[in-house]
Amino acid sequence: MEKMSTMEKNNHHKEYIENLVQKSFEEFQSYIKKASDNFVYGSDNCSEAIASSIAEFEGKNKEIYKGMVSGFGKGIAGNAETCGAMLTGISFVSKIAFENGYNKKEIRNFCNNFYKKFQEEFKSTQCSILSGHDCDQPFDSDFDLHTCGKYIAFTTKEILNFKRNIQPASESQNLKNSLQ
Repeated sequence: MEKMSTMEKNNHHKEYIENLVQKSFEEFQSYIKKASDNFVYGSDNCSEAIASSIAEFEGKNKEIYKGMVSGFGKGIAGNAETCGAMLTGISFVSKIAFENGYNKKEIRNFCNNFYKKFQEEFKSTQCSILSGHDCDQPFDSDFDLHTCGKYIAFTTKEILNFKRNIQPASESQNLKNSLQ
C-alpha cells in the first residue's frame, strides 16, 4: 500500500471534519467546528477545545469547564495514553446523564456506548496511535493538527447529540415500564 503524503493526510482529515459538521444538526455545526478550530488554530489542548465549545453551547464558564478536563490533554497528562478527546467525551456524557437523574450503572452504560462508538470509528483509543506522532513534538513535520481535530469534532458532535436526545431518568423509566 502506498503511503499518503502529509498534504494528502491533511486534506483527508479536513474533509472528515467538514463532512461531520455538515451532517450534524444545524444548531450544533458552529460548536463542532469551533471545538476543532480551538485546537487546530488556538491554544487549547484537545480536551480543553471540546470543553470550551460545550461550555459556550450551555452558556457556562469556559475556564471552569476547561479546567475540569485540562489534564486529559496529550493522552492523560501528556503521557500519550488514552485519547484526551475521548476521555472528555466520557466526562461530559457522564455529567449530562447525572444531571438527568441517571444512576451509576446507567451512566456507565451511556459512557460505555460512547467509548465503543469512538473505538469503532477510529479503531483505537490511544493518543499516540490516533495522532501518529510524539505528543511532545506537536510541530513535527509529519503531524497535521487536523488529525486530532477530527477526534475533537466527532466527540463534540456526540456530546451535543447525547445532550439533545437524553430524557430525564424518570421519563425514561416510565417509557421503559410502559413497554414491558
